[in-house]
Amino acid sequence: MNPSSVSNFGGNWCIDNDLKAMFESCIIEHEKFYDTLEEKEKRLHIFKDAFRFIDRVGKCIPNKAVMLMEELLCLHFSRPKSQELSASKYQDVPDRGECDIPPIRKQELFDPTEVSASKNKKNPAFSDVTLDQQKALYESYLIEHDKFYKSPKEKEERFQAFRKTLRYVDQYNSTHDPSRWIRLTYFSDMNYSGGKVVCRREPVNLTEDSGSEDEENHTPSERTLDEERAMFESYLIEHGRFYKSHKEKERRFKMFRKTLKFIDRYNSDHDPSERDHFYDTEDLASKDKENHTPSKRTLDEVKAIYDSYLIEHDRLYYMYPKEKEKRFQIFRKTLWFMDHYNTTCHPCDRIKLSSNADMPHTRGCVIPRYRKLVLFDLTEGTCDLY
Repeated sequence: MNPSSVSNFGGNWCIDNDLKAMFESCIIEHEKFYDTLEEKEKRLHIFKDAFRFIDRVGKCIPNKAVMLMEELLCLHFSRPKSQELSASKYQDVPDRGECDIPPIRKQELFDPTEVSASKNKKNPAFSDVTLDQQKALYESYLIEHDKFYKSPKEKEERFQAFRKTLRYVDQYNSTHDPSRWIRLTYFSDMNYSGGKVVCRREPVNLTEDSGSEDEENHTPSERTLDEERAMFESYLIEHGRFYKSHKEKERRFKMFRKTLKFIDRYNSDHDPSERDHFYDTEDLASKDKENHTPSKRTLDEVKAIYDSYLIEHDRLYYMYPKEKEKRFQIFRKTLWFMDHYNTTCHPCDRIKLSSNADMPHTRGCVIPRYRKLVLFDLTEGTCDLY
C-alpha cells in the first residue's frame, strides 16, 4: 500500500468496513499473518485507533497526517525502530481550537502485550551459551552466508573471531532496547572491527589474530630504495609511461612509493581468500595517469569533454544556447576544481565527474555539515535547499 495515495484525510473514509479492507490489503501486501483470530482482531483494533488519530491530524495538517501514515505502516508491519517517540517530534503541531491533538506513543500502534513482552525479554548472556551451541551457531552461520575454508586451522581461527563477535553482539543487545538490537553479518568471523561502532579517531586494529610470520607479502620496511626504483622502472615500461623532465619523474616516483606503501600495508593485513580485492601495483598506481591542469587544457578540449559528458549522462535537453553556456561555465569550474584536487591527493582519493558537475552547488567539495546546499534551477529562477 502506498502511503502517499491516502490523501483525503479528514473526510468520512474512516469507517469500519474501509479500515478493515485496508487492514486486509496491508496484511496481504506485507505478508503478515497471525496465528489466532483473537490476535488478528486485537491488531485490527490497534490499527483502527491509529488511523482515527491520523484522521484527526489530517483535518488541520494534511502533510503531518501523510507522515504519520507512513510511520504507521512502517511500525505496524515491520520491526519497530524504537519503542517510544520523543514528545518534541510533535511540538510543531499547532493548537487550532477544535483540533486537540494528544501526544502519541509508538506503543499505541502495537499490541501492548507484545511490546511489554519484548521489553521484558532478556537476551541470553554469552556465558549461558555452551561451546557446542556456539559451534552449532557457527555452522548455521557458514551455511547461511555460503562460506567455506581451505583448512581446519583457518576455520578454527575464524570460529574464535566469530566467538568474539558473538560476545560483543550479546553484550550490546543485553544493554539496549530490542528495537536497536544488532545481528551477525557476513564479516562476523573476521578479525577486525567491521560492523562495530568505533570512534573515527580510534585506529581500527586490522592485524589482530591475522597474518603469519612466513607471509609472502612485503612490508614497506623490507624494501630498499633501489628495489622500489627498479619496480618503478618496470612499472613505467609495462604501462608505457614517459615523463618530460627528471623533476616530474621524481615527483611521480614519490607518489608511486606512497601507493606502494599503502598496498603493502593493506595486503599484509588481509588474506586473499577473505576479501573481494587483493590490490597490486597496477590497481592503484595505474590511477596515477597524466592529469591535465586547467592551464594545459584548451577551450576546445573542455568543450569536447562537456559534449561527451552531456551524452554520457543523457543531459541533451538544454533548449536554449544561453542556458547551455551557463551550464558550460559551471562545468569548467567543476573541472578546474577536480583537476587541482586530483593533482594533489593520493591516487586512491581521486574524484570523477558526476551527473551534477554542471549544476551550481558545492556538492563534492569539503564543506561544514551545518551549511545547507543551495541548488539553483536556472530555468525557473528559484532555488531549493538540501
